[in-house]
Amino acid sequence: MTVSKYLLIGMVIILLISAIGCGKESPPSEGMTPSEVMARANTAMSELQSYRSETAALYETEEGPRESISTDESVAPDRFHGHSISGDQWSEVIAIGDEHWFRSEHVASSFLPPWRRSGERYQENGTVTSSSVTIMKDDLQSLNSLIDLEKLADEEIDGVNCYHFRGKADMDAVAKRAEDEMAKLGRELPGFEESLEMMRRTEITVDLFIGKDDYLIRRQESHTRRPYLDPDGTEKWTSESMTKRYYDFNAPIEIEPPLDIEPPQNDPSGLPGPPGPTSKAP
Repeated sequence: MTVSKYLLIGMVIILLISAIGCGKESPPSEGMTPSEVMARANTAMSELQSYRSETAALYETEEGPRESISTDESVAPDRFHGHSISGDQWSEVIAIGDEHWFRSEHVASSFLPPWRRSGERYQENGTVTSSSVTIMKDDLQSLNSLIDLEKLADEEIDGVNCYHFRGKADMDAVAKRAEDEMAKLGRELPGFEESLEMMRRTEITVDLFIGKDDYLIRRQESHTRRPYLDPDGTEKWTSESMTKRYYDFNAPIEIEPPLDIEPPQNDPSGLPGPPGPTSKAP
């Protein structure tokens, strides 16, 4: 796969599975439509101050199936801290506003690497500045991208009685947002238009389990089937599945910039990069 295809896969995941927010309203009448319940879930989730989530995903790759597991924390409006393990590699990410830091290492290693800034660039005078890193501030766009919604039998998730809805992702809308986000990055990637077309042909089914009393999303499941080109240009299809559980709504979570940030390797001064963000968590 090309870099652009991996980037688009990441965009799809971000656009479809992320959620943030919470609030309470009266339970709906039995006559409410799926779209009306989704609207209430959107309002409830968008008012959350924090939450935690666990995601388990299974990807079909050319080397065979690959599993990934991640645990994440999110704090409104723009703070994120995530840990993930995929194959033989672990990674950790902190994001605050437009600043991203990451570190990664082999799971068998006892070495704890320093943090690095993501998306740095260098001006001609050698000064380090942070390039534009997109943070999805409207994390609930997935609710607005589901079509052909149907209500299934209620289920109990983590002791909570939940509505169960199933829908399909509107991939034309998702591709349009990916195109807009790429435009914000201000760069072009080889094969981007071709990848957009494959994105439009991607099939994604999403199951949402929404608390009947508070409209909070307790679990989200997705099943994806998408085309890709192998190294010799032959089109193939692959599948992915994901289950994400949300919990600890409005828990007291603090996310701050890391302290041990590694200076950019090609910065001759050896001085730290630009100051971290000044925004404070609620």
